[in-house]
Amino acid sequence: MIKATHQRATTDSTYTTFLKHFGEFKVAKLDKKEVSGQEFILDELRALRSAIRRIEVSQFPKEMWYAKERGVRLPSDIVGMDITPTTAIESLGLSEIALKALMSAGITTVGEVLGMSENDILKLPSAGRRTLNDIKEVLAVRGLTLAQRSSY
Repeated sequence: MIKATHQRATTDSTYTTFLKHFGEFKVAKLDKKEVSGQEFILDELRALRSAIRRIEVSQFPKEMWYAKERGVRLPSDIVGMDITPTTAIESLGLSEIALKALMSAGITTVGEVLGMSENDILKLPSAGRRTLNDIKEVLAVRGLTLAQRSSY
């Protein structure tokens, strides 16, 4: 069978061993659209922002989304913002629970938060694991971490 198929394919130009058995095929026409380099980059940036939002939806606690509805900015909203030790903690986009826990303990700047360890945060009167995780996640988005040992 193999030899006969090969023989016929080499002698008969209209014979095909496979594809024509499935009928006629038309190649779809692809439309080309030229865009400027700037337009292309902007489209790619929009796609990246959308991807970041999807990641946030899947990884950040629900409290952050409730905060977003109340006008608190999410980490992706503030990526371009300069964060310094004197930046107010309200600028980080923390959940309302985490923000209240820190503020009720008199912590008002990013520098004060960065000087705290996980144990320091858990010792705050109105803070628990959820508050700790929220703070760690928001800091991680900014490339920041809590102190290993307390300086607070």
